[in-house]
Amino acid sequence: MGREQVRRGVRVKGEMQEGDAPVNAFTVDQRRMVMEYCWAGVWGREGLTRKERSLVTLGMLAGLNSPSHHIRAQLKIALKNGCTADNLRELCLHATVYCGISTAAEVTRLAQEVLEEAGHTFAPVALDGE
Repeated sequence: MGREQVRRGVRVKGEMQEGDAPVNAFTVDQRRMVMEYCWAGVWGREGLTRKERSLVTLGMLAGLNSPSHHIRAQLKIALKNGCTADNLRELCLHATVYCGISTAAEVTRLAQEVLEEAGHTFAPVALDGE
């Protein structure tokens, strides 16, 4: 992959995620690799929509118990890619079964924060029997 792949990766990433740390002599090789393989090579492929890729990515990040800032960034990307609050709620429920309660609780907390920052509101609801 060459310069065109890097340009394509920058374009695809820019459509989904804003802001990034400045590139410097220490980070340039890693950043180039991420642009080529992650953003252009994977996210730029056909076969899955960006919405579907967002859900798959979030599921894998939950399964790996990834750092909160990675999950938060991908949640914001997921909203830009068309994921709804219902999609994210279902992802969190699915993660509870396959990734564990503690991990899924953190993903759920982060999803609610990101959704609230995007203007969603959630009314309090009593659990059955309370």
